[in-house]
Amino acid sequence: MWSYPFLRLGITEDLRLRMRHGDNAYHCLIAVNLDNGEILGTAEVSLKHWFTRPKTTAYISNLAVSPQHRRLGIAKQLIQKCESIADQWQCRRLSLHVMENNLGAQNLYQTLGFIYQEAEWSWRAWLWQKPRRLLWEKILTTEILCPTPVHQTP
Repeated sequence: MWSYPFLRLGITEDLRLRMRHGDNAYHCLIAVNLDNGEILGTAEVSLKHWFTRPKTTAYISNLAVSPQHRRLGIAKQLIQKCESIADQWQCRRLSLHVMENNLGAQNLYQTLGFIYQEAEWSWRAWLWQKPRRLLWEKILTTEILCPTPVHQTP
């Protein structure tokens, strides 16, 4: 693929800028085999600035597990760690996107309590019949509205 060097350079530069910025509202997680140092999977979690969503939403991106290590619980552990980080940030929601044709990932997200929200419309998907990006969201905490206690007189 002729564009691979450019894609790789773009990803490398993106990561370099993120690390240099030192943003506390961004974490890159890497699952590693401690026996041989092999990278098994990755995930990023950050505070995403949405126009249509509450600001207390954390966003998981670039969740990936190497093909030979899938279905071993690595993605689940990465997501659970993202949840823990989002909780430390006092986020109420955790969101992510998944491609429409990635049914295995959608099943995992549903098992972990994520709920499908919406399909993202794009010209690419419409013109070339490509899979759409689907937004999934998990509520991490719920505000329980407690009524004011009523004092009754005997």
